[in-house]
Amino acid sequence: MKPWTAEITDITRIGNWDVGTYRGFHVSREVGDRAWQFNITGFSDNDCGVLMRDGTITRQKIDGQDRLIIDGKKFSRRNWNH
Repeated sequence: MKPWTAEITDITRIGNWDVGTYRGFHVSREVGDRAWQFNITGFSDNDCGVLMRDGTITRQKIDGQDRLIIDGKKFSRRNWNH
């Protein structure tokens, strides 16, 4: 099974950051860091706003272990940034 990062497309380097797209979501990482991260814009009780590549924000669930859930896949705290 391929890692989820194999699905990241449109990777561009901007200064000291790599940015890309995962299933329409904006992801980024600092150059030299292997962890791609989703960008969280804000939180409510059990979900959060996640930045899409087109600049819009979509609501996604966060579970009791602080894992972001996108399309049924759970991403640890290492893979999101607020």
